[in-house]
Amino acid sequence: MPARTERPSLPRPGQRRYWAAVYQESGRAWLDAAEARHALRVMRHRSGDRIEVIDGSGRLFEVVIGENEEGPGGERVLGGRIEAVHEADAAAALPWLVQALIRPARLEALIEGATQLGLAGVMLFAGEHTTVPARMTAARRERLLRIMRTATAQSLGLRLPELRGPVPFADLPAALTGFRIWVAHGPGAEASVAAPLAAEAKAPQALVVGPEGGLTDSEVALLIQCGARIIDLGPRRLRSETAALAGLTLISATLRGATPAL
Repeated sequence: MPARTERPSLPRPGQRRYWAAVYQESGRAWLDAAEARHALRVMRHRSGDRIEVIDGSGRLFEVVIGENEEGPGGERVLGGRIEAVHEADAAAALPWLVQALIRPARLEALIEGATQLGLAGVMLFAGEHTTVPARMTAARRERLLRIMRTATAQSLGLRLPELRGPVPFADLPAALTGFRIWVAHGPGAEASVAAPLAAEAKAPQALVVGPEGGLTDSEVALLIQCGARIIDLGPRRLRSETAALAGLTLISATLRGATPAL
């Protein structure tokens, strides 16, 4: 079995990670056609080069590229030999984004950007002001997962965020039990003092962002009854996706200790 070691903390310039089907028992990894094309044609890798591979589990694999061969499913894919396995940092804390459904193109851009920032997961919900269908087809879900996979690799992440929902807003209190809940609610809202966040960093953090029409006062009141606090994102009225990225940036920075408080 390949050796397990600690991962260097800083990425190298130009570093790129690839998604692969990983079979540790045989010490092999296989890149699908799209990933192989990027590795060979765009990044100009060749047989014998060492690349970094992820499978969404939180582990990082160092793989020496081999040749196109028959993969576990019988298809021709790019194979490689696993040389080392690096475990994820168990202490790393990532927030959840609890996002109201918005128009598909905006939601895709938001999920891509939020995944790059670092997420434990995305929970979609339908609120009173949601104006798009409150359902998710299998094809639509797979597209969002593909976006997450690409964004995870591009941003040198290790773990694929979970994707849950969509659920009705009424289900959120039960779904967020045990979370420290933050709400992005627009200008004029009375923002909570966020200094306690650092002391509660062990609790999973969740940012709730409403749809394009915003959360209703009754929805915000219900979240506050569940212990939620309002994040101050400044005096400007932000689009849903902008508020989500701004709020996630603040929460993530605080969890890393990069800023004293929200």
